[in-house]
Parts: sequence; structure tokens; C-alpha cells
Amino acid sequence: MIDTLERGGAETLLLDVFRNCSPADLELHLLATGGGTLEQDFRETGHHLIRRDRRGALDPGLCLFIRRYCKQHAIDVIHSHQIVSGLHAVIAVALLGIPVIHSIHGFTEDRKNNLALRFLLRRTAANVLVSHSMADMLRSNERIRRIPHCHVVYNGVDPLRVIPTTGRQSVREELGLDPHDTLIGMVGNIYEVKDHELLCKAMTLLAPTHPELHCVMVGRIDNPGIYERCQQIIQEAGIEAQVHFIGARTDVARILQSLDAFVFATKKDTFGLALVEAMMACVPCLASDIPVMREISANGHYVQLFDADHPGVAAMRIEMDLLDPLSARQRAHRALSYAHDTFSIRSSVYALREVYFSLRRAGRTQEIDPVTDIPVKST
Repeated sequence: MIDTLERGGAETLLLDVFRNCSPADLELHLLATGGGTLEQDFRETGHHLIRRDRRGALDPGLCLFIRRYCKQHAIDVIHSHQIVSGLHAVIAVALLGIPVIHSIHGFTEDRKNNLALRFLLRRTAANVLVSHSMADMLRSNERIRRIPHCHVVYNGVDPLRVIPTTGRQSVREELGLDPHDTLIGMVGNIYEVKDHELLCKAMTLLAPTHPELHCVMVGRIDNPGIYERCQQIIQEAGIEAQVHFIGARTDVARILQSLDAFVFATKKDTFGLALVEAMMACVPCLASDIPVMREISANGHYVQLFDADHPGVAAMRIEMDLLDPLSARQRAHRALSYAHDTFSIRSSVYALREVYFSLRRAGRTQEIDPVTDIPVKST
């Protein structure tokens, strides 16, 4: 279950799972309570896609639909990817004996969602975190001291997705860059968690001594205030010609192949799917020095880390890669091998499969009286 089919981290991950689950002996049904740009991509996977849009914050009709669907199709496990979906799932299958798994992909933004998450975590059969660092972040940011039935399953990336398709111009041509120009970039929607402002400030420090340097930022503008502050930073520095915001794109693989370096600036994060995609594209990577980036990069062995609070340090790290491209490329090749071994979608699918089958083996599915909806015996 998922709330929308818009392009985002959880949705992209789920699409990769649907495209790569066949060898794992999984039959998948996706119930989406909203549409989006990825709907056709999900339909093309050949798996079951059901649209039943949610009407209101709590939709009793949706709960009834889920209950009937699970009984009709003999669903073994429900896996929710957003809090609201998870709440509807646990309400819908109460007394049916169907385990509900919930993946926590990010942080709650307000007290209401925080309380809803606490309620949900105590009623699920398993809770999936996307990194080991996330447990500490939930304790410090969400004040959630204990996560019952906790499993860590790294997000996976389909290596085929970072191979660019042919027949479209490169982003360098699109931006009108000269062959000798250097292009760095970041992929991530513009909102409070990511730190586009830091990268803009780093560019104001680099641009005077590196007039050939350009920075492209890919992502949807979710917070117009942050975007306006970024524009103000680059306009005051007079570097509008070197910093390019190009919005949400479907050709991220082609953009990654055009970069000399990928910079992932973030204030707090739970995983960093875009960073792993860049590693799999064999692009030299730099990232904010926060716990989860240290975990993903093996303490900076595969990714150059910079102080998350100081644009001057970020600028210095970027400049080091620009002045020593051979070393940066060697690090990128090591990161490529590491990412394939650690963060492939195949590894993620099989880790999820083990969680699903462990619940099934534990005897959580039960026979239900078709009239009363009450469990009559364990199976």
C-alpha cells in the first residue's frame, strides 16, 4: 500500500521492487490511494495495480475495500509505505490475522503524524527501517524510544535504471556548456530536509576561481521559500549563468552520466537513494557528513564527506576533486563495486522476502469464518 504514485524516493524504490521480484517467488498487488506520474510505469510491470483513492484523512470505505480485497485474493502480508496507508491497513485487517508490515522512509513533519506513527508501530507485525542510523534518528528527532519488531533493509537500486537511454541530448548540450566546462550536480526535491542552500553558497565560493564550473540541480520544488532563497544567493553573487535549476526529470540516468561530480547536500536523511544511484552510475560523489551518509559511504571510504553546516568546507572538498580528477575517478570505481554488492535491488527484494516469509512461518495467517470475520484456528 502507498499513498500516491508521484515520483519520489519510496515510490521509485517500490517500482524497482515490482520490476525485480519475479525470482523471489513473490506475487505482488499494489493498492495506491492516489495517482501520479509513475502509474503507467507500475502498470507496465505486469503486476496487480489497484487504484482506490482515499476520501478524507480516515476513509471507512477504504478500510472495507482493503478487507474485502485481502479476503478475495488470499493476501498473506500487507506492506505499507506511508503512515496513513498503514493506519488504514491495520484497521482493515483487524481480526483477520493478516500481518501488516510498515516501512519508515522519512521523518514525521508534525505532532499529529508523530502520534499516528507511534500508534501504528505498536500494531504492526514488523517495522522496516532503511538504515541502521535511522533508529538513532527516530530516537532523537521523533522521541520514539523503542521500535518493536524492527528489521533493517537497505533501499535497493536497479542497476539498469542508471544506464541512460539513447536518442536524447545530454544535459550539457541542453545547458549550452562548452566541452571544457566542468559540471557538478545534485538530485533531490527542494524541501526542508535537503540543503540546496549550502550547495548554492559553496558555488559562490568556487565560481570566482573556477569560471568553467557549472552546477545543475534536479528536483521538484516542494518548498518555494527555499527555492527563492537559493535564487537570492546566486543572484547576489552574480553566478546565475553557472547554477541551473531544471526541475523534476525522468532522464536522471542521462544527467548522472553527464556529471563530473555528484554532490548530495542534506541536513538529515534516512538513506539517500539519489546518492546510491550516482555511485552506481560511477560518478565521483560527495555528501554531507551526517550519520546515515557515513553508514552508506563506509565512513567516507567511497564518498567524500563534508561538514553539513559549512559551505566553505563543501567548496574545499569539491575543489579537491576538481584538482585531482584521477583520484576522484578511482574512488568512483571503488564505490560502483561497493554499491552493487551492498545496495542492489536484488539484495533488497530478498531481504524483504525473508521478512514476509518469517511472518508466514510464524503462523500469523489464520482461517476466518466467512460470516462473522472471526479467526477460527491458526494455519
